[in-house]
Amino acid sequence: MPTVDEVHQGLVDSELMSPVDADRRVADWREASGITSDEAGDKLLSWLVANSDVSEFQAAAIQAGHRGPFMLGPYRVHERIAVGSLGNVFRAVHVELDQPVSLKVFPSDLKDDPERLARMQREARASVELDHPNIVRTFQIGRVEDIYYLAFQDLQGETLEQKLQRDGAMEPAAAARVIGDVAQALSHLHEKGFVHRDVRPANIWLLPGGQVKLMEFGGVSAAVEGMAEDVTTTDTVIGSIDYMAPEQAADTKAADHRSDIYSLGCTLYHCLSGEKPFREKNPIRLAMKHATELPPALKGWIPGVPEKLSDAVDGMIAKSPDERFQSAQDVAWAMQEHFDASERPAQEAVAVSDAFLTWAASPQNPEHERVHEARSPELASFMHWLADREEQT
Repeated sequence: MPTVDEVHQGLVDSELMSPVDADRRVADWREASGITSDEAGDKLLSWLVANSDVSEFQAAAIQAGHRGPFMLGPYRVHERIAVGSLGNVFRAVHVELDQPVSLKVFPSDLKDDPERLARMQREARASVELDHPNIVRTFQIGRVEDIYYLAFQDLQGETLEQKLQRDGAMEPAAAARVIGDVAQALSHLHEKGFVHRDVRPANIWLLPGGQVKLMEFGGVSAAVEGMAEDVTTTDTVIGSIDYMAPEQAADTKAADHRSDIYSLGCTLYHCLSGEKPFREKNPIRLAMKHATELPPALKGWIPGVPEKLSDAVDGMIAKSPDERFQSAQDVAWAMQEHFDASERPAQEAVAVSDAFLTWAASPQNPEHERVHEARSPELASFMHWLADREEQT
């Protein structure tokens, strides 16, 4: 555990506080806690987090011995906001251009795993090819020595999963609006030749203004020229079994656009009922339930769900792909019957400076990896700690 002096030095070295401010906050903590020991650095950090002086991520970095500044290439990292497939998502800012972004940072051992490396390459390719108001916008593919990352739009708000965990079931109109927006995103994705393979509440972002964004393309598959080969084996599970289509659970490579529709239907079921379709922790038995059983019917169980919306759920989660909705656009149209489209929130104008867009787009090839050097052993150590934080969750 760090000492109080080490925490003080970490705050200053990380440019989180000036020396004077760090002195003042340490004095405030001592007065509030009555602690005089110099060995209570962990308690000081907890107090600083509780008082919003530093984020949990910044406190964890200081506690791990990293003195900052907490940089990944040109970005200063502020806090972790999500754990995604293949890596973690952090809130950050481009220091020189003062541009807030989100960073998905991939594990440092990615280069040693051909399957995960190919998934990262497919995610990067998909991210730069997709352009839709309901898909998180990606600006840059970057690399600092052996650490890969994606820089995309700054994400304020929360995931649909976080909302459901906090509030439970949604009103039918609100659920239909969210699912309709995700269906529009999937329609664009499918038109481009991609299959998401991991549609679930954790991968749907809700912005404060009501906008909905589909994210996380680490499981994407495609038959697109130049796309990294899908080297996943038949026993590799991509996606969450809680929302996974039977054919995808049997063989990941068998998933097509209708598998995404099944997963979206399970997500809609969760939104309307407040529960996942099946309560089963064993993954094998859970996959069998998706293949052979129907979840409890919404009709007669969840009051207030329109019959046509309940029927739409059934049409999305049919066991046979041929019996489901055959396009995400059809799902979007079905959802529009259940909310007032005139009240749809305007898509936000992402606050991105022209200078940053120019920087991110050069050189002209959008798939170019902008490579940076760590410049110091201390910074390299921090980057590896940052990339491998998933192991600590």
